[in-house]
Amino acid sequence: MVVTFTIVRIIILSILTAFTFSNKLTALPGGYFGLSFLFDFKSKEKGLQFSTGLALPFVGEPSMGPYVFPGVKLGLRHTNNKGFYNYIDIQIVVFNAVWAGAGLGLAFKEGNRYIRKKYFMGFLPIGYVKESTRNKDSSPVMIDFSAIYFGGAIPLIGSHFKP
Repeated sequence: MVVTFTIVRIIILSILTAFTFSNKLTALPGGYFGLSFLFDFKSKEKGLQFSTGLALPFVGEPSMGPYVFPGVKLGLRHTNNKGFYNYIDIQIVVFNAVWAGAGLGLAFKEGNRYIRKKYFMGFLPIGYVKESTRNKDSSPVMIDFSAIYFGGAIPLIGSHFKP
């Protein structure tokens, strides 16, 4: 668990350092706010999540892409007959009409914290998400979540991201 949070801290500090020392950052680079619904056909679990990200101004060409968005995702998941739990992830998304990414975060259920890992890909509003939730000792807590993603994003037009 300590190693996971150390890696997360290093990633966040690296991104902040890159933003600070980037000569291309003269204004807000742009980003997005997103809302999405997830549905796992096998387990019938449902999820709702809100995400936000900022474009890295030193990746891709302004208004042409590809774009890279480090960001944060907050979510709520309903498991069959087991109630709700919420989660928070940091993630990185690569986008140019087709999108893909990965994330690492924490799930909070019944007063306990669990480690989450996810991978995702898609095209415009439809995609596929694969997630796993584990204990601190890496033992599985819940069934892996494989879901169809339906969502949308509101672009934040900036100096780099100009869709």
